[in-house]
Amino acid sequence: MKPSFKGREAIVNDKPVNEYFLTQKASANLNLREVPGVLKAENYGFAIRKGDDKLRARLDKVLDEIRADGTYDKIYAKWFGGNK
Repeated sequence: MKPSFKGREAIVNDKPVNEYFLTQKASANLNLREVPGVLKAENYGFAIRKGDDKLRARLDKVLDEIRADGTYDKIYAKWFGGNK
């Protein structure tokens, strides 16, 4: 998808969206820069049905494993252009 800014002078997105966009070739011809600071911080997570302890434990285990073996950092670098 080719971005079209058509006269816009600023764009506000979630940080992961901006980080990904800045890694793409389409952004190379644009004069883009990140403004320091955070407008609003939001946390994201998984929604799990109440009482589904088995699924919660499984997700926790997998997240711990991918953080420990470096997979999380590889995924983050691939999609957002750096380590978190």
